[in-house]
Amino acid sequence: MSVSNQGDKLRIIYQLLFDLATGRRIIDLDLTTLDDDYDAILLTLLEQGERIRKLVLEQGMVPPYASFQHLNQFVFVLDNHYRIVDFNFTVVERLKYTSEAIQSLLFETLLDDSSKLVWNALLEQVNAETHFFVTTELLFLTSDGFKLPLFCTVSNSLVNQLVFVITVKVFLKDTPFLKSIPSAITEKVKAEVAVIENVHAYILEHLDAPLPSLKSLALLFGSEEHKIRNGFREHYHTSVYQFYQDERLKKAYLLIMQTDLPLKEIAYQCGFGMYLNFYKAFRKKYGFSPSVLSRK
Repeated sequence: MSVSNQGDKLRIIYQLLFDLATGRRIIDLDLTTLDDDYDAILLTLLEQGERIRKLVLEQGMVPPYASFQHLNQFVFVLDNHYRIVDFNFTVVERLKYTSEAIQSLLFETLLDDSSKLVWNALLEQVNAETHFFVTTELLFLTSDGFKLPLFCTVSNSLVNQLVFVITVKVFLKDTPFLKSIPSAITEKVKAEVAVIENVHAYILEHLDAPLPSLKSLALLFGSEEHKIRNGFREHYHTSVYQFYQDERLKKAYLLIMQTDLPLKEIAYQCGFGMYLNFYKAFRKKYGFSPSVLSRK
């Protein structure tokens, strides 16, 4: 395998596990030679992913696709003693504390013991700096005892002594198999669902480009417009265009949160020729403008 760094291989392994869990098309990797245990795991995942895909298609169903249900932004505002002075609704909803219980708590009270050590080490670092912006993973404890790992960005205000802790958690919506098994699985049925899966994969791989017309997609995949239109809605409960629009806006959301690319460049990478069109679509979907999100 061409990837030599074991850390990179681990990231690919986790990506493959995510792809398997959410029904995405498994990426192709060159595994003609196995160099170590990491490669062996990768090969197993690839083989099992293809096996699952074939079994599903043989049942006349498109593999289920688990999309993002929402991206929750956790926001804590701390005073100079690191007590919580403000927070948003997501904090209450996800950590399952009442507002009264959280108000004025020391921030570390919400953390697992291991993360308290991480938090205190981080404070030693930031206390020595006038301005700071650091990212670390912290393990939060919900009121009913569950542990919630979150990557947090910690920064201070430029005009007062407040400290901000902000993070985003991606939640997947449960996606059942959307099509019941027909009484007689024919080669025609298998071919039709394979086309729908291929159209789905094509859209995800080309979010940076304009969406082809249904006529063009039909020509590309050797099908008919009405079969793609009706099949996509039957299997994914949305239209081809709406799926494309939702996925590229979610891609834009993640690029904003995880990179320092200019917003206009992000709009371009997500298939928007004009920033104004991106701005309007983003605001319509999420209820706020792209510039509101905290950057990396």
